[in-house]
Amino acid sequence: AAAAAALQGLAVQLLRRLRGGERLEAARAAQAAAAGDLSVLDLFVYPNEHAGLANMRAHADPGLLTLTLASRVPGLQVLDRATATWVDAEALCVGEEEVLVLCGESLELFSAGRYEA
Repeated sequence: AAAAAALQGLAVQLLRRLRGGERLEAARAAQAAAAGDLSVLDLFVYPNEHAGLANMRAHADPGLLTLTLASRVPGLQVLDRATATWVDAEALCVGEEEVLVLCGESLELFSAGRYEA
């Protein structure tokens, strides 16, 4: 429970720092107060411990933000839209303790494309 609360707190801080994020966070908080906490904490376990084998197809996450820890086994790739190439996310990290923050489709929609999924 403490880890989930810490991740949610981090996500709220990140959201507030985005342009228009204060407004978006206020709307999220109001909705949570009216209907209960609508945050979703999903746990995905990818059993593959071998680099080079795909665990997931190319996709964009549907939410606002996705926070994930860097993996010891490379596999997560992000699309560099400027070059249209896939980049290994773990190669950009210093260690396994780093948190990767990914923009989701909802954030892209709410920001009118400023933050791409």
